[in-house]
Amino acid sequence: MGTGFSRIAAAVGTFLTPIALDSWGIGPTMLLACAVSVVGVAVSVAMAPETLGRSLESCSAT
Repeated sequence: MGTGFSRIAAAVGTFLTPIALDSWGIGPTMLLACAVSVVGVAVSVAMAPETLGRSLESCSAT
């Protein structure tokens, strides 16, 4: 599911980036890209299990 969302987002980003650059300019477009990245990091931190101190076997068993 994550791979599917990432492929859709990549296609949309590839299509919308030139339009945003033309309409808004480079500053707001890069701020939007930063905001999307921050949201991605927040979701990853919130949903990913912590694996610090665990063995590879125990991490792959879950």
